[in-house]
Amino acid sequence: MKTLEIKKFLILNSIAVEYTDLLVIIGPQAQGKSLISKLLYFFEGLEKELFSNIISNSTKLDLQKKLRDKFLQIFNMENLQNHEIDITFKCDNYSCNIQKLQSSSKIIIDFDDAFYNKLKLLKTSFKKCKVIKDNFDFPSFYEILGEEFHDRINFPDLIENFAKYFVTKKKKDKKIYDIDTIKTKLTKAIEFDKLYMGQAKSIYVPAGRSFFANLQKSIFNFLTNNLPIDYFLKEFGARYERMKFGCSESEHEFFYSELGKENFEAASLSILGGSYVRLKERDYIKSKSGALVNLEYASSGQQEALPLLLSIVCTSKNTTLVIEEPEAHLFPSAQADVVKLIGKTYNLTEEASNFIITTHSPYILMSINNAVQAYIAKTSNFNIQSNSAKEWINAAINPKNISAYILTNGKIKSIVDEETGLINAYEIDQISSKLSNDFEELLGLGDSM
Repeated sequence: MKTLEIKKFLILNSIAVEYTDLLVIIGPQAQGKSLISKLLYFFEGLEKELFSNIISNSTKLDLQKKLRDKFLQIFNMENLQNHEIDITFKCDNYSCNIQKLQSSSKIIIDFDDAFYNKLKLLKTSFKKCKVIKDNFDFPSFYEILGEEFHDRINFPDLIENFAKYFVTKKKKDKKIYDIDTIKTKLTKAIEFDKLYMGQAKSIYVPAGRSFFANLQKSIFNFLTNNLPIDYFLKEFGARYERMKFGCSESEHEFFYSELGKENFEAASLSILGGSYVRLKERDYIKSKSGALVNLEYASSGQQEALPLLLSIVCTSKNTTLVIEEPEAHLFPSAQADVVKLIGKTYNLTEEASNFIITTHSPYILMSINNAVQAYIAKTSNFNIQSNSAKEWINAAINPKNISAYILTNGKIKSIVDEETGLINAYEIDQISSKLSNDFEELLGLGDSM
């Protein structure tokens, strides 16, 4: 369980959010949903900054400065002037606090002792593994181990073989190395590397994703020029380009697994109405009839959906994906397909990924409830016959891993039914009821004429 406590931050006061793997926040516009999601993006990325600090051999003060700079990039000091800030993030391993006095421009970011103890231990571990890394060409080590390293197959044997290779190689330099010592150091080096490869990271998928469809070839100019661009548009733009050329190594095993490819292809057909094709640095949607449509001229729904779909299927273990308005420009059935893809990806990562969603859509909430109900049916060993129900079974999400809140008028409250684990869509249904009552009243006026 993780907790975000906001005592004071811009329009947010006395707000607490507890969440696990899937967090949904709904509410009217201009209430602070994006502020919360951006704060969570910042805090979920702390572990990545921790590892960067270790590898660059930076100090604690360097880490704090880097985090302050990142915080200001996201929220802009101009927006924070004359505002008091008091925010605390807590997870199982540590807590982080951000403070600023109303009369001051200084932002203080600090951690508890548990975080600094972890930093110290990891730095010690890294120094030990660096000894072995400095004594041979580390990339060649991965070449020798090949795919077996990544598949974690016969790991002790591989270390044994490489230690012998390393000792033989170094003996030519008239130096004597003990195999057991090398094996111990090598194991530590690899363990740290595995830890670094599996570090937690956060990715923000902003609204307005169709923006990138019109850039295509010029996107690199857009990203490299020092233009006053929104932090998240720039970050996501760079990631979107990488995704189109291929997922990163840690994401590769999920996206290119048979199930990962199957999930993406099915989602593409149902949501995009075709498949994604990249030709000569241009993006196309290939329709079911085989016709190619340049993404620049595709529908707004296709332009919004493609970056979202790529982001979801490239989600790997230890990744937090923050999604703004997954429903944008999508028909209700396509919104349901997006939730199915999230559920399937979550299960593909063995429930080791996190999703944070801000939405206005009742269809997104209903679809998440379907995923929860599918989990209940799955664990109850019900006899499932229909293909539609089977689709939801593959996207099933444990209700214990879901949190949902409504944010309105400066207040936040949970909308998860504690007994069933389902999201209570009553708050949104109230709006439908009011519109229905208005219609009945107008209908009555027409009858009285």
